Amino acid sequence: NWKMKDAFCLKKVITERNAVEIRFDVATKLISTADDLAAINKSEEALAGYYLLMNDIDLTSYLAKGGNGYNDGKGWTPIGLYTDTLDTAITTQFSFKGTFDGNGHVISNMYANRKDTASFNAGLFGYVTSSATIKNLGVTGELTVSSYSGGLVGSNSGIIENCWADVDMNVSSGEGAYRYVGGFAGNNFGTIKNSYS
Repeated sequence: NWKMKDAFCLKKVITERNAVEIRFDVATKLISTADDLAAINKSEEALAGYYLLMNDIDLTSYLAKGGNGYNDGKGWTPIGLYTDTLDTAITTQFSFKGTFDGNGHVISNMYANRKDTASFNAGLFGYVTSSATIKNLGVTGELTVSSYSGGLVGSNSGIIENCWADVDMNVSSGEGAYRYVGGFAGNNFGTIKNSYS
């Protein structure tokens, strides 16, 4: 018998000698376009989903003038946002809490030039909580952003594995400059393994 549990199924197989439980991951959404990718930010429920990337995605036309992600020239809005407030229920309300399996694909030509609240905790993913997993993904691009920002993820508390980033990071320097910026992750409290920038 099959049991659905969050984003996976469990099947128990019983033989004469033993019982084995098999886990199958089940994607709640297949990602094929830039619009699919950006739609993860649409709701708290979507930010907690299980996603499987079906192909490489080039963000060039999506982020270009006239594209759905142009945002008056600001470009990419990170998946999962942090709200700077003292109310902890609100700070992570719209953070990424789900699973994103890149399936060995690449998201290329990500671009942002931001000085707004989305310039903090910026990256392909912005603010990632401890329940999140990002795996099997590559990203390329260029970001001009602020603190706690990185090429793949801004601030990570989850698990990242088998990922890479080739993203040029541009930030302020000198007195009063922002901090915690990296080519892969701006800030990490989670686990990053078998990954590179």
